[in-house]
Amino acid sequence: MVHLSIANDTKGEFILEAKELLKLRESLTRVYVQRTSNPLWV
Repeated sequence: MVHLSIANDTKGEFILEAKELLKLRESLTRVYVQRTSNPLWV
C-alpha cells in the first residue's frame, strides 16, 4: 500500500528527529551545569 509506506517513512523520520532533539537537550544541560556549577538535578 502506498499510504502505509509513507506513514512508516514519516514515523522513522520523527524518531530520528526526536533522538536528535534529545541529544541537543542533553548537550545544553551539560553546558548549563558546567557554566552555572549547579548540580544536574536543579
